[in-house]
Amino acid sequence: MTGFGFEILLLAGVAGFILYRLYTVLGERTGHEHPPEKSAEQGFQTEGNVVRLPGAEETPPPAAPSAATNALAEQIPALGDIAAKDTAFDVDQFIDGARMAYEMIVEAFAAGDKNALGDLLSRDVYTAFEGAIDGRVARDEKALLTFIGLEKAEIVDARLDGEEAHLTVLFASNQIRFTETAGGHVVSGDRNRIELVKDRWTFARNLSDHNPNWRLSATDAGA
Repeated sequence: MTGFGFEILLLAGVAGFILYRLYTVLGERTGHEHPPEKSAEQGFQTEGNVVRLPGAEETPPPAAPSAATNALAEQIPALGDIAAKDTAFDVDQFIDGARMAYEMIVEAFAAGDKNALGDLLSRDVYTAFEGAIDGRVARDEKALLTFIGLEKAEIVDARLDGEEAHLTVLFASNQIRFTETAGGHVVSGDRNRIELVKDRWTFARNLSDHNPNWRLSATDAGA
């Protein structure tokens, strides 16, 4: 195989891994997903879907909620209501996805990567992020961020409005972040300081939707 052919296969493999990771963010394959479809409400292409292997049996009944899910539901009753409606929901899996989504979103926002943000944000949050990115471009400014790591990611609130589930997660992360002009003048932040950043982010999902992914629907700074 030529070097060029090998590079094509390598890039295809990397692309496939990235798409798989994006799909698993805040979602879980249930075996009942529909082919990819565009949500009129969100306006973004949604990812999809499990391919049933030849001869595969019907999906087995869902397992009972995990101990972690039940324990947290005792503190946040609405979480139990969500788990009852979405039998595939699991607290630990959700938090794993939320941690990965948080890092992806803050890095994509700093880089001005609207395509990456579009798959993870609600329409309203995307519009707000897009406006901030466009504002930086108009001022000829650049945001730079080094994500050191997460110290905390925990569900602190839940709400169920009909079929619409909302989960609020408290994040605490260490970041180096600053904004500078084209000439290198820092206008906000500090390029030499690691900052402890606390955010309360709310993720939402319509439980009647076959798409299992959650989207960031609201942001709030602070503990």
